[in-house]
Amino acid sequence: MPAAAAPQPSPVIYVVEDDADVLRSLTLLLESYDLSVKSYASGGEFLADTPRAAGCLVLDCMPVSDGLELVERLRDERIAMPVVLITSGQDPGIPERARRSGVLAIIEKPFLSDRLLETIRRAFLMRPAST
Repeated sequence: MPAAAAPQPSPVIYVVEDDADVLRSLTLLLESYDLSVKSYASGGEFLADTPRAAGCLVLDCMPVSDGLELVERLRDERIAMPVVLITSGQDPGIPERARRSGVLAIIEKPFLSDRLLETIRRAFLMRPAST
C-alpha cells in the first residue's frame, strides 16, 4: 500500500499593519473565518520572521515605513507570495507603484470585509502548488 501523502500545511495570511487597533480587528476578522493568521506591527517584524509557510501578505501602505518598499524587498529576496495592499487612497502614485511591484490587489479604506476575504481567496487560488 503506498504511503499517504503528507498533509499540506494551511496557507497563512500574514497581516502587516502599524495601527494596533486595525491589526487586532483584521486578525480577529480573518480568524473568525477559521483562517490561519500571523500578525505583525511593522515590515521589519515581518522580515525578521521570514515566512516559511505558503500564504498571502495583507499589507497596510504605511506612512512611516512604506509598505511598497516591503513588497519590493520581498521580490528582491525572491519570496514569492501574493500581496493585497490596503491604502487610505491619499497618494495617487501608489496604484502605479503597486502594479509595477506585482501587488495582486489594492483595497482602499474603508472597505467591506467581504471584499478583503474574496481578494484573499483569489490570492490562494493563484499561489503555486509547490511552495
